Amino acid sequence: MADEEILAGRDGDVFCWDKLVKAMNAVCHIYTLRNEPEPIRVSKGCGTLVQRVVHGNSITGILTDSLTIHNKEMAEMTFATFTSDSTNETMDIQLHPNIFFKSNEEYSFTLVGTKEDDIESLCTQLAIRPLQLQRIAQRDVYKVKTVAIAQYLDGKSKWLSVARVYEIQTKYILYDANTTAGCSGSPVFYACNEDCYIIALHVSANTTMNKGVFINHILDHVYGDPVQLLQIETKPIFSSQEIVRIARKMSIKWELIALATGKFHPEEIANIQQNRFHEDNVIKATRMLTDYQNRQGSREDLASAIKETKELDLAEKVLARYFLTNSD
Repeated sequence: MADEEILAGRDGDVFCWDKLVKAMNAVCHIYTLRNEPEPIRVSKGCGTLVQRVVHGNSITGILTDSLTIHNKEMAEMTFATFTSDSTNETMDIQLHPNIFFKSNEEYSFTLVGTKEDDIESLCTQLAIRPLQLQRIAQRDVYKVKTVAIAQYLDGKSKWLSVARVYEIQTKYILYDANTTAGCSGSPVFYACNEDCYIIALHVSANTTMNKGVFINHILDHVYGDPVQLLQIETKPIFSSQEIVRIARKMSIKWELIALATGKFHPEEIANIQQNRFHEDNVIKATRMLTDYQNRQGSREDLASAIKETKELDLAEKVLARYFLTNSD
């Protein structure tokens, strides 16, 4: 890896730039054709060229969200535009639901088959190859601090947004990302062992949080198996007494510490600050630390965030579990 460029994220997650660029090549812009009276392109969203063996058959197709393509009739009118990131050459291929089609509204995905000739053309002309879909081990999910979302902004240029993970849920992963309308169906990548994999399918965003559905749940539906929901780790990182003791030491710096953890948006911090039931900074800091723990925040990351506010002694005590037994 010495000669490869890297893109570094917060808290030690590192993407191998070469592997990430190759993965991004498989991302496409999805559109349909409307005849009125001349053919007009209607932008629908984003997708990814993927491959997976299903019941002994190798399936290659476009993975996107169910709002972008919600039935076979729509899939028959749908095309995918691929762009080579090295040459800017483009190629359009048509989707073929008669080859393969699987869609689920509850888990917000659609997988549509493609022709082998089109895949071969993408490979030979644009050096674009399908990504292999893989299950993500549950133990690895909780290690993910940073994700990257590749998307076509307004169906034109391809962009990459690097985001911090805020919360792990049974069905979704929540993260902060710069996304725009039309990026639904984009892949959410994470780094592991100097490679990058799809951990989720981006399905929605609001003013404070984005979310993607876990790839494992999508694979369960593709196979027709019962969905194995992610088992949330329930063992608390901090005891309730420890949280209160740390909160007392934070004083007015709890807001800066919250931002430094990467687990809170400014709007969420403002909501805690303005809540009339939070009478003082200790109560506000306690609420923040409770939310931080619920979002799978680690002791090490909290200590690191505290260090950023120059409270070195407090950071060392948090790391050493000092407040488990001491209240001063």
